[in-house]
Amino acid sequence: MLCFNVALLYFFVLCRPAAAVNITNTNFNGIQTGSPFTITWTNNAGPVTILLRMGTNSDPEKDIAKAIWVDLPGTSFGWVPGPILQTGQYVLQLADSAVQPVFSPPFQLTNVPVTTVRLSRSKPVLFLLTLPSRHQARPHLQHPRPRPKEAHQHQYHNLQRQTRHPHPPLPLPRPQPQQPHQTQTTQPAAKHKVAHHLGPE
Repeated sequence: MLCFNVALLYFFVLCRPAAAVNITNTNFNGIQTGSPFTITWTNNAGPVTILLRMGTNSDPEKDIAKAIWVDLPGTSFGWVPGPILQTGQYVLQLADSAVQPVFSPPFQLTNVPVTTVRLSRSKPVLFLLTLPSRHQARPHLQHPRPRPKEAHQHQYHNLQRQTRHPHPPLPLPRPQPQQPHQTQTTQPAAKHKVAHHLGPE
């Protein structure tokens, strides 16, 4: 008799249905595309499968499935609604390997339009700065040569300055008095007397 009671108790323990998954979220307001939302649960008998269903039917299993996540470990899942989801009413279906699925309260999901901003890519510019050493002489600065247009303007300004403030005329040189022409007289050279020595005197 005792063995029969033990066997019967063992049978009821094995055949007892497992507890259903319990969704612990209490706030399903303000869910929108692009914003993260975390759903939490307890009492799961193994990995959990989540389905996102869209519709307003009284039987959520008849709603259209929009997304599915399979074999989720742990007791929470972070979900970011994608931009392809339309604005409307949705429910989340959770199920594990042992019990019937459970459903979240119906919630409103809002599709937020994404604004794209085009950024212009510019090539990076590298600036090199070299400092002269102590023993290095400083470079001699030279004024840049004027460009043809600047040289033309420079000559034009110089011409205007000359017309406004002309230079005084230079004094002419005074004529020098001419001296009378002196003629030089040449005296004939004295004739040399040549003594002919014919013999002893």
